[in-house]
Amino acid sequence: MRRLALNESQRPAPLRVGFYIRTATIEQATHSLEDPARTQEHSLRHQLEVMNQESYLGEITHVLIDRAHSGRNAHRPAFQQLVSLIGNGQIDLLLTTDRSRISRNIQDFVSFQRFMQDHDCRFLCLSDARHPTVQAVQQVLS
Repeated sequence: MRRLALNESQRPAPLRVGFYIRTATIEQATHSLEDPARTQEHSLRHQLEVMNQESYLGEITHVLIDRAHSGRNAHRPAFQQLVSLIGNGQIDLLLTTDRSRISRNIQDFVSFQRFMQDHDCRFLCLSDARHPTVQAVQQVLS
């Protein structure tokens, strides 16, 4: 797994960062005054920017969006693409706004978390970070 070196001259290659975004209903995806997928993406981009200011982590390589898909199961096109990208070692860090964006089923979420660990992909959920900068960076670096 890639780690950030304390010595700037020995810094490893930047992490390849993927965003996963999911909106649950057609109404949420199409009838909202603000596009919820765009709002999630903006939050993720902002958080990565803040983290990169603290200690450079990486670049966004993939933004995967499932619009109007339930989190009850994994039968979502962008989620399946995400699984493939992680399985092929193309994402080192996955960011999402909330764990429920990945799955509403605890067993499915735990299985996916193990899958990420098996493929050296770290996971950061914005709703888990108590302080947007410090907690997020500490979780990624640990």
